[in-house]
Amino acid sequence: MATATRDARLYVRADSEEKARIEHAAKLARQNVSDFIRDAVEDRAEEVIASQEYTLLDQASFEALAQALDHPITPSAALQEAARRPRRFIQK
Repeated sequence: MATATRDARLYVRADSEEKARIEHAAKLARQNVSDFIRDAVEDRAEEVIASQEYTLLDQASFEALAQALDHPITPSAALQEAARRPRRFIQK
């Protein structure tokens, strides 16, 4: 298996207490500070991405969704009218 070359850098500023806490945690984890920080940031990145890009459902909710997709209801006249109206988008 080929090994990726780590040639990109990230710079992080921390106060002395944060730095000491990170160094202590890295030592407890038996990692160097760079590996510890990279692992922590990767874990957090995956968590944020998952929270924004995936939807987790319990079994009952998933089954209700699957049922609704398999057997859609006929839209009411009001809903059909709303769908025909022009959309207004507001950019924040």
